[in-house]
Amino acid sequence: MPSRDPIKVPETGRRQALGLSRALMIALFGLVIGQIVWRQAPTTGWRWVHRAEIAATSPAVSPAVCAVDSRGKRLMLGAPPMRIVSLSPGTTEMLFALDLKGRIVADTTYCDYPPEAKSLPKIGDVNTSIEKVLAQKPDLVVADAVANRRAVEPLEQLRVPVFTVPQGNVGQTYDALRSLGRATGQTSQAEHLVKAMQARVNAVRVAAERDQKRPRVLAIVQMEPLMVVGGGNFMDDLITLAGGINVGRGAGIGWAAYSPEKVVADQPDVILTGRSEAAQIRARGGWSGIPAVRNGAVYMVRTETVRPGPRMIDAFEEIARLLHPASFPARR
Repeated sequence: MPSRDPIKVPETGRRQALGLSRALMIALFGLVIGQIVWRQAPTTGWRWVHRAEIAATSPAVSPAVCAVDSRGKRLMLGAPPMRIVSLSPGTTEMLFALDLKGRIVADTTYCDYPPEAKSLPKIGDVNTSIEKVLAQKPDLVVADAVANRRAVEPLEQLRVPVFTVPQGNVGQTYDALRSLGRATGQTSQAEHLVKAMQARVNAVRVAAERDQKRPRVLAIVQMEPLMVVGGGNFMDDLITLAGGINVGRGAGIGWAAYSPEKVVADQPDVILTGRSEAAQIRARGGWSGIPAVRNGAVYMVRTETVRPGPRMIDAFEEIARLLHPASFPARR
């Protein structure tokens, strides 16, 4: 039987086959470790490309936003929002405090702080105009979970991203600032702000605790009908942290209805209220024997600082000074 000579492969072909084999092995290895991908380039066509090369030639992409609001609803955005509409004075103050000036495009007629908030387009007051919100083409709407609850659902039905913050106690206000920081890409600014607020609260508490007295405090929101600060809210927290006892706590949660007779029965040592209510309280018949009225301890608290937000710490210090004047140096 005739012998067959082995097939001879030309040297150039052998080298090409070896090069192809090596390229294939490198590509397979790259695929395994996830560093090399098959990609089409505009000038060179399809080829194997290392991920480092892709990263070096790709445009920068903003980090995704992921945050959970007060309803437990998750917000997912491809990039930090650049057109934010605020639906309440408190949320407006929080957003400005997070260094978001320039990205807030509208707020309400009640938004008066900082001064820049006054000049923004207005989308309503306590009643939100959905049409005016949509006209701003927002990529995020920030709402108070309680005050703006009627506006949230219509906006979400129109596929507008809405992020709610709680209207609660001091701890919830810290949480609101942190969650807003995550929702807007301002996480580090939010953490810095919260830590500064906490440090100030601690300093004021230490000063207030030098006075062992715990005065009975009634915070009157309005006179007709009579409403007071109840429990479970940031004002109740501020009174307690300042070393007082909120006698209105038993009336219910939030702002609660009260009777004139109950004020007399409670015998508060201090009454906190607004400017217009203070004169009415001092002049009201049957209240002259109340310790707060008799001793001139009916104090006006600046209502513009009594909002859930960064400036509530100003209100806290003011309340602590009113309850424990000897514990704080006189203001010049």
